[in-house]
Amino acid sequence: MRVLSLLLLLLSFSAGAQADSVLVQYGFDSTLPSAEDGFYIFENSRGFVEPTNAVKFSGYRSLELQEAPGDGTFVELQGVVTPITAGEVLFHFAFLVRNPEQGLNIAVAGPAHFYLQRDGIAFWLKTQDGTLFHHSEHTFRRLFKLQPDTWYVVDVVFHVQAGTYDLRIVTPRASDPLVLLEQQPNAINAPGSKLAKISFIGDLEDQSSVHYFVDDVELRVLSTPLRLGGPTRLAGTASTTTAPRAERPRDFILSGAPSSPRRTYFDEYLEIKQLEASLPQCLPATTLRDFSLTRKALTDNPMLREDVRQAMKVPSAQFATPPTFVTGPAAGIFLWRRGCHALHDGNVQDALADLAQGLTLLPEAPIVQAAYAIAANAGGNRLEVERFLLSLSSVWAEDARLPVLLGMMAASEGNFEDMRQALTGVATRLGEEQATHLIGKLLLGTHSGFVTLKASFGEKWKEELDDLYIGQGYYFSLLFSSRFAEAQAFTEKLIRRYAETPAAQRFWREKKADALVLAGRPWEALPLYEEILQECPDCTSTQQRVRALRE
Repeated sequence: MRVLSLLLLLLSFSAGAQADSVLVQYGFDSTLPSAEDGFYIFENSRGFVEPTNAVKFSGYRSLELQEAPGDGTFVELQGVVTPITAGEVLFHFAFLVRNPEQGLNIAVAGPAHFYLQRDGIAFWLKTQDGTLFHHSEHTFRRLFKLQPDTWYVVDVVFHVQAGTYDLRIVTPRASDPLVLLEQQPNAINAPGSKLAKISFIGDLEDQSSVHYFVDDVELRVLSTPLRLGGPTRLAGTASTTTAPRAERPRDFILSGAPSSPRRTYFDEYLEIKQLEASLPQCLPATTLRDFSLTRKALTDNPMLREDVRQAMKVPSAQFATPPTFVTGPAAGIFLWRRGCHALHDGNVQDALADLAQGLTLLPEAPIVQAAYAIAANAGGNRLEVERFLLSLSSVWAEDARLPVLLGMMAASEGNFEDMRQALTGVATRLGEEQATHLIGKLLLGTHSGFVTLKASFGEKWKEELDDLYIGQGYYFSLLFSSRFAEAQAFTEKLIRRYAETPAAQRFWREKKADALVLAGRPWEALPLYEEILQECPDCTSTQQRVRALRE
């Protein structure tokens, strides 16, 4: 099996703890998973496992698993802990299946791995022909027929010494559980069988193309008994507690609700903006794709995979004397990390040196380009800033990090006239080929759209491009400074100006709606987005915003 092994955590716990001890927890909302997250992720050449913001039960993201039949292996999310030999343990998660007729398996096992033997499988859910089963006492027992695109919240309380478990499955829309079982013998009917692993996979026969999502995964040792019953309050109401997860009470578990409110594109924008408001620092990485690392490269090259893993784990205390990396991408990731650390500490020249070297190793990595642009801006090199913002405007066209980055860069120029003076001539300096990428991809989502816009602008297309580019920078600077009313007024001027250029006008209509949302007036923004979608059903950035408001 070719695998992508991202992270492993071996955690211990105290049997005498006074609060529940959370051993494994992940909501898939953080930046790149850290060693504290406790997971292996396994991919193969045709299937994939990765975070997504398109579907989520809570927070910003869930984990998407897409299985591929006939490739000799399966995709998997696996969590590992130090073997648990006694006490009561809760396994909690939510899952949604696009195609329930395809097979999937979810299991908890001990150190003997996923086999039906002592210290092997203790709990096993599987689907067959759209029906969900659990495996108790050597037998698969029917639970219910799964519905597509429906979130199911599963809680399993293990009584380790007794070798039994309680099972509850609820949906956010229902007040009563779909399943509520107590004292079920574990899969092999073996009291005292240890627990050490959790696993989410496709099928074992390599025939499934199941497509499903997992969120709010947690494994915790219970300090006091937990009796599962019906939801204790209105299902679907997210927990609003701000306590650290390791200390979090059981309210969201008892209620069958998301562990945190669903978060949208706009929430992420505001959160990242707050991160950058106090001092310039690197934007967070959210996936290995930010480093232009492909699944195939990682799965086919174990040396690269391990080297990248090491680069992500080097502690900052060892930045001055790092280990030797044998692959360029791993060395580039380390230089990005060290450069970002220097930038955060105010050492701009050191940051630029590391990030420039990192770019030679990862020239197409958007997160490294963004970091270099931030450092170059702090060093006063505006032309270098524009060179990288050009590329990022295409790659991150639908990413909440882009408006924060553009706004932060533009805000440093001051008012609109200062920006005009600094940036006029950008089209000439960048050249027509680069301008094609900017105006076409940024405004239309496709490079070919540039031909239409250039024809509309005529001989003065470079001046018009300057105005569009400067205008968007100024607009994002107003958002970054929370001057939402001014941003809205600015978009209205440009909507009138581009009345004869539908694509450009559509861009600014969307930006007007964005300003309304961020000003706390989403009810005024939604009709504007819907009007855009009537004209442009395939405008993905507008689709994303409509989804965000309807959540």
